[in-house]
Amino acid sequence: MKPWIQPVIPLLDYLRIFRVIKSVLDSVDAHTTHACMFFSIAGAAILREYYKKDAMQLAGAAFYLVDGKQRNAMSFATVSEGQAQSSDTAFHSWVQCDG
Repeated sequence: MKPWIQPVIPLLDYLRIFRVIKSVLDSVDAHTTHACMFFSIAGAAILREYYKKDAMQLAGAAFYLVDGKQRNAMSFATVSEGQAQSSDTAFHSWVQCDG
């Protein structure tokens, strides 16, 4: 069993930040399901400015294990000849914070 990892910021603060960013995107009819780049840039800036965290926006190929038993993974990349590649249509963007 993995030990509990302390969140970078309180959950209610995270939810408030998410709602504000999403409402900005909704106000200009953006496709929020495809807005990871904006979310990560704005989120990292908020974490640096207001929480004084070492936060940085990253983007590229990403894989998330969603079911360890069946080894199912969600991918944001293309795989060709055994190599994962990101592109302008196959990528994910996220925030790395305090390691």
